Amino acid sequence: MSAAFPIVPGGVGATLLRPASKDVNVSSTRSRFTEHANQTTGSYELALAVVVFGLFGWWLDRRLDSTPWLLIVFTVLGFVGAGLSIYYRYRAQIAHLQEEAASLRAQAVARGADSSVTAEGGQS
Repeated sequence: MSAAFPIVPGGVGATLLRPASKDVNVSSTRSRFTEHANQTTGSYELALAVVVFGLFGWWLDRRLDSTPWLLIVFTVLGFVGAGLSIYYRYRAQIAHLQEEAASLRAQAVARGADSSVTAEGGQS
């Protein structure tokens, strides 16, 4: 199995197969896992919404004897709804990252101003 899936140092396989040691930070491992799970949520949401809404439309079509129409409508609604959800979550994440970047820039500017006062005025 290792020949078909080589373990790259620092890759996913190396992380999973690395023996647990005392210097491994559990919180950083959890945050990486959470970040990865958040990144893959959109694909599952998109696929599951289409399938679930499509199945509901198919079931409703069978109940109301209106064969393909509700299947098509609910499948499209599932796709559009999941797409909008992914889009708005992406926009919220980008806004959060921009706020974080602005905060870091302000901190860097403040540190730069502090160091220039120290360099010019000789005060520490």
